[in-house]
Amino acid sequence: MNFARHIHIPYQAVRRLTVSATVRGADQHILVTSAGKDRLGALKDFTNVIHAKNANIVDTKGTRLGGLFSLTILAKVPGTADRAALDTALKSVSGFETMIMPASQPAYYDPDLETQIQNDADNEFTAYFKVEGADHPGIINKVMKVFEANGLSIDNMSTTSEGAPYGGTDLFMMEGVCNHVGPLSKDWKAMTVLEALREIEASDNVDIEFQEMDDDEWGEDDEWGEDDEWGEGEDEMNEIFDGITADDMKEMEKSFTPEERKKLEFLEKGKLQ
Repeated sequence: MNFARHIHIPYQAVRRLTVSATVRGADQHILVTSAGKDRLGALKDFTNVIHAKNANIVDTKGTRLGGLFSLTILAKVPGTADRAALDTALKSVSGFETMIMPASQPAYYDPDLETQIQNDADNEFTAYFKVEGADHPGIINKVMKVFEANGLSIDNMSTTSEGAPYGGTDLFMMEGVCNHVGPLSKDWKAMTVLEALREIEASDNVDIEFQEMDDDEWGEDDEWGEDDEWGEGEDEMNEIFDGITADDMKEMEKSFTPEERKKLEFLEKGKLQ
């Protein structure tokens, strides 16, 4: 079997890597992208460099694919840091090819902007998507063409392929979150996207899930569904989480992805008040 294993290190787990200052200048953000043979301590080597060079890790994602480890780090570099020394040290991590690019400061929630955010809510669109079926060339490309034609950009996405239980064609799965780029036009409709995806379902013999994500929960249309990997509905999920305290949940959430946190926030409203 060929599995892709994904690692996500939350911002909260690494934001304390702040440091001192020695040289004047403006703070900046950089995106570090690196890939190399998977080995013990690879991520530690990168975080050691960033910490030692007076920078702060904002977010990190890593993926193991085909025996290689691919790592992406968003870091904040204070104007006091030696950027040239930082770049050199990052590119010197043993066994990895590394590229460093300037990046934008991430947009964090500001309570003062709550009113503006609410006013803009009707002019935004974010959706969860999932594609499953027999693996064959062109599936990802067809879905991406539909998204591009309708102004949708990928926020995050993962794909896996594994052997069928009794041999035969490999099984493919792709899931992620997409957002509309820019304001929605008056004639823009999510149904147009869904209809195009249904055509791919019919032509490529795959199952495609596509549903708008609510800001507060995963929609009002019972997005859990009977076929969802979390079980057969909200009531069953609540039974599973009986006995788990708020403190237990906070400890568990340290390793969860943003999508998993969304689902758990939905449960917490009913079970952990």
